[in-house]
Parts: sequence; structure tokens; C-alpha cells
Amino acid sequence: HFSKVIPTGNNMTILIEDETWDKLPIQNTEIAVLDNYGNLVGSATYTSPVTVVSVWGDDLTTSVKDGLAISEEVSFKLWNSEGVCEFTVSEWKVGSSDYCVDGINIAGSIQTSNNLIIPNATERKFLRVIDVLGRDIDPNSNTFSGKVIFKVYDDGTVEKIVL
Repeated sequence: HFSKVIPTGNNMTILIEDETWDKLPIQNTEIAVLDNYGNLVGSATYTSPVTVVSVWGDDLTTSVKDGLAISEEVSFKLWNSEGVCEFTVSEWKVGSSDYCVDGINIAGSIQTSNNLIIPNATERKFLRVIDVLGRDIDPNSNTFSGKVIFKVYDDGTVEKIVL
């Protein structure tokens, strides 16, 4: 459901052990990590007994924000066949929810939201079009013939398009 994030050259690792969850995710649940603007900066599929998520930092050599800034706080979403919900890490064994380059953070306690959003493709809103480097591009431009672009929606979904 959530797309793979393009590596930016610097990252942080988040470890989530099974005993950390208040409600253990079901098989094939996906985890998304988002920045303050709701942009996807990391994703992984739930694995037992430990889930590992790489969270990518901003590549300062590009003109667009394509990852987390130092000390920027992350937020989380879960997706499975039942829908999408948010969760928070209320306690950390190691680290925090603030991004730091090469950090290894271990969640200590997770609380999932009971507000399940049932997926409905007609409700999602188109946000932007990006290229493979995460740069915003004009969706009406014809200069991308033979290239791969991505349509990004507000529910975290991304559509890959080959022109």
C-alpha cells in the first residue's frame, strides 16, 4: 500500500518489538512514517518478532524537502485490509521520535488509534507529482516522455507512471 521511499543518503532506524504494541498488527500490515507535512519518509511491512523501519533524512543537495530535517518529529500510520489508522510511540526504550542521522531508536510502548479510516479510492486527494529523485514536477509538462514519475495522494498512496 505505502510506496518504498527513495533513499536520500542519510537515515535513522526504528525498531519495534512485538511486546511494544497495545494491539498486535495482523499479517501483511504496513507501517508508514511521515514527516510534519504528511510526506512519506519511511515504510515497512510488519514482521514478528521485530519490525525494522528505515526513516530517511532530507537530502540537502536537492531543492525540495525529500526527507526529515534534523530533530523533526515523525508520525506513524498503519494500513491493512481493514483500513488505515494512526499510532503513537508513547515511550521509547532508546532514542525518541525526533530524527537524528544514523540514530537507532527502539520503541518501548505503542498506542494505536481506534479511529479506523476505511479506504475509499474516491475520497483521496491528489497532492503532487514527483520524479524518481523526489523533485516536484509540473504534471502538465510533456518533457518527461520515457521517464518514470509518481503521483502522490493525501492518503499516503503513490502511483507509479511510466510515460
